[in-house]
Amino acid sequence: MTSASTIHRPVWVAAAYLEGQAARVRGIISDTPSSDQASRVLVFGEGGPKSWLDFPEVPSGQQVAEAYAEASALGRGGPDGSTSFTGPLPPCTVVVCTRERPEQLRRCLQGLLTAVRSDEEILVVDNAPTTDRTATIVAEFDGTTIPVRLVHEPAPGLSRARNAALRAATGDVVVFLDDDTVPEIGWTVPLREAFAGNPSVAIATGMVPPAQLDTAGQQLFQDRLHWSEEFSPEVYSYANRGRLGPLFPFAAGRLGTGANMAVRRSALRKVGGFDQHLGAGTASRGGEDLEMFVRCLRQGWSLAYVPESVVWHVHASDLEEVRRHVFGYGSGVTAYLTAVLTQPRRRDLLRSVGRGLRYAVAERRRSPRSAAAEEGLLTREILGFLWGPPAYLYSRMRTSHAD
Repeated sequence: MTSASTIHRPVWVAAAYLEGQAARVRGIISDTPSSDQASRVLVFGEGGPKSWLDFPEVPSGQQVAEAYAEASALGRGGPDGSTSFTGPLPPCTVVVCTRERPEQLRRCLQGLLTAVRSDEEILVVDNAPTTDRTATIVAEFDGTTIPVRLVHEPAPGLSRARNAALRAATGDVVVFLDDDTVPEIGWTVPLREAFAGNPSVAIATGMVPPAQLDTAGQQLFQDRLHWSEEFSPEVYSYANRGRLGPLFPFAAGRLGTGANMAVRRSALRKVGGFDQHLGAGTASRGGEDLEMFVRCLRQGWSLAYVPESVVWHVHASDLEEVRRHVFGYGSGVTAYLTAVLTQPRRRDLLRSVGRGLRYAVAERRRSPRSAAAEEGLLTREILGFLWGPPAYLYSRMRTSHAD
């Protein structure tokens, strides 16, 4: 059987902005695709992203507009209108947590300078640095229109870095994005509106589409994610859980991801911040965002999913790196579920957690993605599922002994 890594076709990823009967198309990473590339285009209209369109070639703006009009006529054009809030927006701090990834950080900050507003601050958290490379990159942005502030968190772990950001931020709303992302212009505004329009909202998440699908690794990685499939806004809470299905709140993909996440700083302080035993840099390797979502929901807060907020994610391109990421995501899922089960009032969760795990495994087995199976991604994810619970408990035990 031929390996998927040898048969992929590069796919150019672009955004298309509808302008009357035409569309303006731009590549996310490259504006000069090769003529033999297929294309995947995210169409933006009034109120944000509307639909994905796939083309066997690189389309013109006219082709995109015509294809979208045809899809709309068939009822596949995405939700209409805008959910914009007209009141004052809460003060905002934009945060990038990073560790020894200078090139990714530089690209992210370059994107931020054109994407954020003048009333927002940018904060970079340098997590457990071993060199001065992060500080050097941040220094490159001295004197820019929006100052970039550097904060050091000496202890490794994404949760510790996020908690350091919560302590250092000045905004009422703290927006997190990963250092391997490229934000859309104005992507913070819909997130801030979610908080201004609803005082019960503690967390808001947005859409995270792929910035590149050039390699087999990136395409396989995208097949495992659910960060860019929902185009309708939603507010999740335990008060409306009856219509959200029996897996709520453990069908994590519906709630969003920490790669494009905003939090109400006062609410996060009340619930205790991010769990330092979860996330990149710990044995658990992930899950800190999902655990925070569930903890806030269980304590009476709401979570708003805001597809109008878009941050593009640059997926790992190397297949072995993809395998490591998939293992980490699997581990993070079961690690965060283990964390939830160590919290008070856990009896009401046991049945839902069991259903959630069975659903996750069954979905992976049912998925018609033979290429992913060929490359061992399903196996890596299941191994991650098995690793997560002991990894989380080990991390807690180490901290307890250190204390």
